[in-house]
Amino acid sequence: GANVSFKKVKTEESQGKNLYLSPYAKAKYRGEKWSVDAALRYQHFERELSVLVDEPRRSGDNNLVGDINAVWQFHPHRALRMYVARNLLRPGDHMLYPRMYYSPVKDKWIKGNRNLQPSYMHSVGVDYIFDRKWSGNSLFFDFGLDYTRADGLIEETIREVESNSAIDPVTVYYTTFMNSGIDNILTA
Repeated sequence: GANVSFKKVKTEESQGKNLYLSPYAKAKYRGEKWSVDAALRYQHFERELSVLVDEPRRSGDNNLVGDINAVWQFHPHRALRMYVARNLLRPGDHMLYPRMYYSPVKDKWIKGNRNLQPSYMHSVGVDYIFDRKWSGNSLFFDFGLDYTRADGLIEETIREVESNSAIDPVTVYYTTFMNSGIDNILTA
């Protein structure tokens, strides 16, 4: 299969367009005690964002993402699920817009960062699953352990700027975005 989308973005301050092309392949195996699902996706993404007073800024990337999920049904009501995945998080257009603006929806000042890069998430995990159904009742329990390594995770930070007015100096706090280093996340 494949996904293709093209989006034009235009506001009073900026205009741009995004192109997303994403062919993918999926495979499934179902056995008596084992099932395996795998997916692989190639992503091509192009973005052009223009602030009317600046030159257009183009960015884009090509990536391979995917996941493998295996389930071992070792008992009629119990299973063990294992998975490995690589995902990608791209910054939104509002995160890249380089001028400070007020967002009434978020009720805060925002200034984007044109130098943001996509974040890569590498995950591996295992879950123990208990699923029992009887007489219209059901008991489901899932206990898992997940390790994710996030490379360049996009984080919101709050900064402050003072006006240059000698008569009425005002401090304005605004939200901006930056890539962090490597974050290791362990969840249970």
